[in-house]
Amino acid sequence: MTAQSLSDRASGAPVDKPADLTDQLAAFAVRLRWGDLTPARRQRIALCLIDFVGLAVAAQRLEDARLAHVFASTGGADRLPGDDRHYERGGALAALGTLGALMQLHDGFGAGGNHPSPALVPAAFFALQDGSPPRDVLVALAIGYEVANRLAEATHPDQSLRGSAPTATMGAIGSAALCARLEGLDQRGTVAAMRQAAFTAALAPYRT
Repeated sequence: MTAQSLSDRASGAPVDKPADLTDQLAAFAVRLRWGDLTPARRQRIALCLIDFVGLAVAAQRLEDARLAHVFASTGGADRLPGDDRHYERGGALAALGTLGALMQLHDGFGAGGNHPSPALVPAAFFALQDGSPPRDVLVALAIGYEVANRLAEATHPDQSLRGSAPTATMGAIGSAALCARLEGLDQRGTVAAMRQAAFTAALAPYRT
């Protein structure tokens, strides 16, 4: 099922044919609802979040956990799971993404050669901390996974063979879709967020 067909089903009404892929994905991100997810999908997306946060807690014991805090400035209002210190939001997001991936046990999508959760789960985790309704967060997380994985699959294995990391590139775009949904952006705003995230692809070569 395509992102567009899911979007049509979620809205229950005809929509204009989107102009390009970004519009299709944004339409899907804006219109998906909790009721469009099967019980199995609801359970799976919740497990993805719980699993990643649990791995981040376990990783705090590793020597390499110090690397996760390189960009994390203390003194803010946010706490990482398993850590009593307080951090600024931006650094906390980066640290949580790193911690959850350190043990190399986080989820992977073989058809896309990517690991979506480091780019997606931190934003969902802190949205929950901020008091966003759990259902809203899980729907946004499902959107992020769908966008990141479909784009990764569409470029696999060429992207990896050319020396770029799909977790970083497509993960950033998926995270933009997730955050746009949490912020209540309309389709145009979601398109803009995803297009801006695409510019981060230049930072994703394996050599860097």
